[in-house]
Order: sequence, then structure tokens, then C-alpha cells
Amino acid sequence: ISVVTGAILFSLGIFLKVEINKRGELMAGRDIQYVPNMLIAVGLIACAINFLGGKICYDCVDSTKFLRWKLIMLPYIVCTFFFTFCVLVGALMCYGMHWELEESLDMGLTQAMRFYKDTDTPGRCFLKHTVDMLQIEFQCCGNNGY
Repeated sequence: ISVVTGAILFSLGIFLKVEINKRGELMAGRDIQYVPNMLIAVGLIACAINFLGGKICYDCVDSTKFLRWKLIMLPYIVCTFFFTFCVLVGALMCYGMHWELEESLDMGLTQAMRFYKDTDTPGRCFLKHTVDMLQIEFQCCGNNGY
């Protein structure tokens, strides 16, 4: 189950990274990639740690194999507690990132709406198309409360 949770975290990080990159033109700040990268790293590390833990548990059933893992148990437990602390810090970062992401999208959309009708400038047609697709996908118009 823990390996599946790590895979879910990894998948969520990939999904978030793709969505942020897809709507990158509408974001005011581009320094928000650390959360998806952190989710990807935590997911991969969780898969590795929990897979190793499963292997240790499976091998410890046999008394002859238990002696081989006995010296590794304490460092493994310490690493697991440290990783759990890192996951907690990552969860707090994701929660704090929510407001930064919302503010970045709000400022970016406000700026994009200013240039919405300016299709003569190169690159603005793509911005207009991106805003149109965003409004169609989320069934909204404008920036706040629509």
C-alpha cells in the first residue's frame, strides 16, 4: 500500500508539473516549479524506501535471512522517520503553495485580459487562444467569481 502511495505522489507531481507548464503563460511568476519537483522526488523515494521495507519484512520471516538484515534495521528506521518528517514539510509546502499559485494565476490572468484583444503583437494570438481554452475548460469568464 505504501508503494502505491508513493506512486500516487509521483503521478500527482507529474500531473501538477504538466498543468503548470500548460498554463505557464497565464502565470505571473515562474518560480513555482519546486512543489511538483518535490512531489516527484518524494514519490520516487517513498517507493524505494517502502519497497525496501517490504523486502526486509519478507526476508525477516526466515530466521537465516534475518541476521543479514539485523544491522540495517536501525539505520532503516532512522531514515524512515527522517523521510516522514520530510513528507510533513512537503505537505506544509504544498499547503503554503496554494496561496502563491492562486496569486500568480490571478496576476497572470489580469495581465492576460489586458492584452486579450491585442492580436497584432506576435505571441498574443497564442495568449488569446490559451485564455479562451481556459475559459472553455473551466466554464468561466473573467478573473474573479464568474
